[in-house]
Amino acid sequence: MLSKEYCKNLIKKRKKEYNKIKELHCSCFEETVVFNARGFYHLRYHVNGRERSIKEQIYKLNLFPLAVPVIKKATKVYSQENRNFVTIKRKKEKGQKKKAYYWTLKEIAGRKNVKIKVVLRKVGDGKLHFWSIMKIR
Repeated sequence: MLSKEYCKNLIKKRKKEYNKIKELHCSCFEETVVFNARGFYHLRYHVNGRERSIKEQIYKLNLFPLAVPVIKKATKVYSQENRNFVTIKRKKEKGQKKKAYYWTLKEIAGRKNVKIKVVLRKVGDGKLHFWSIMKIR
């Protein structure tokens, strides 16, 4: 069983790593990908604000180190999704609705050559930022 204590320590460790990155050049977009608080928050919480299970948080946090090589190596966007009316939950813009764009990058990464999918997002006219990571099964 995965413990809350293990998860808590993993969160601290990954948050330090995440905050060190700040931004990364993505040659697929010829644009900078920002690693902001929204992306890290999404690793731990669902879009509706409900906390992910301990198992799911650990899964995403353990995959996170593979996000950097995927973003750097990706040569192609595998899917794109546009969503109208994404509700903004930050203090300054709370309750506002904006258009959001999502792109999926896929690459093989890590020592075990794992197939990884990284989702990048842009809200309104904002910056392209890291949104999520998962294995491709």
